[in-house]
Amino acid sequence: MVQAQILNFEKYRKPGDPEVQKAVVGELSLDFSLNNRSLNREGETDLYIGSNIASDLGYFIKNHAFYVFGDLVYSAVGDQAITSTGFLHLRTNLWRNRLLSYEIFSQGQFDEARGLNQRFLAGSGLRLKLTDTDRTKIAIGAGLMLEKEKWGSISKTLIKSTNYISLAQAINERMQVSAITYYQTGYDPAIEAFRNRISGELTIKAQVYASFSYTTSFFIFYDDRPIIPNTKTVFSLSNGFAWSF
Repeated sequence: MVQAQILNFEKYRKPGDPEVQKAVVGELSLDFSLNNRSLNREGETDLYIGSNIASDLGYFIKNHAFYVFGDLVYSAVGDQAITSTGFLHLRTNLWRNRLLSYEIFSQGQFDEARGLNQRFLAGSGLRLKLTDTDRTKIAIGAGLMLEKEKWGSISKTLIKSTNYISLAQAINERMQVSAITYYQTGYDPAIEAFRNRISGELTIKAQVYASFSYTTSFFIFYDDRPIIPNTKTVFSLSNGFAWSF
């Protein structure tokens, strides 16, 4: 699941690179989560339980890869049911088999629970493979993006640096662990300071039967200067099932 601007696309880059053998891969998942995203009327955060449905698609050719990720979260706080967040993310990895490859990405998002009306971003960067074996993939990435956000009546457009380190590790034939950590920062002239964000996600996927898997994900991010008064640290823990094709 994507939260804020974090995307753990490494859970779709499986060790051993089996996607080379087929042109199209996809996954449909249903998760149940516990998190602290919601603000109550007093401006404090409430814990709530939610469900998440996500659909992902990857198209692979010899030298390049194209990804589409979509996500919609339905949740309830007390007796009130809300749709809290959703997004659509597009990503292209050019010359993906090389040691140094190129990435282009864009994303649209909303997050009602935290007061985010809309976010659009687009950017590009470089991806460097540190390890690429049948069991382990480790890579780092660095790039720039243009981000436009609207929080209530406040709009903000910034150019940001976006950097990550990622891991995909096969524990055995049926279990895989993937993780990614981002550091994003951009200078805001309005406050004469940098806005920094650190975020991370860990996903464990265990094959249950054929194309069905059980997944557990933990996500956390820290935003040192929220645009509106808000929780600086956000987390979520989710468990669910995924069908891969």
